[in-house]
Amino acid sequence: MDYAFLALIAFCLGAGVAGGLLSAWSCHRRVLALEENLKVILDAFNDRLNQLSKIAIRQDKSEAAKTRWTKKDQDEAGLMKTLTDQSGSVSSQVSGHPWDPRTWGKG
Repeated sequence: MDYAFLALIAFCLGAGVAGGLLSAWSCHRRVLALEENLKVILDAFNDRLNQLSKIAIRQDKSEAAKTRWTKKDQDEAGLMKTLTDQSGSVSSQVSGHPWDPRTWGKG
């Protein structure tokens, strides 16, 4: 009878330890799964954020380039209008190049 009680106590202790280990391992596995999932989500979020910032920077730079090129086109159009304006005399126009025969002897 004494051996039966000792075996019952050993069995109960063993079952308690095994149950505790399984429960702890289950909790640890769930926490590890959550950590890995969070890592994947945060990496994806950072990748998307980098993508969006690159898109925003590219849009800002393209707008700046459009402004820069339209300004150049406007300047060129104004210069072409000034050069082709026939209403004034040759001296009122922008002076041409030294090899322009229209301006020879008028300087």
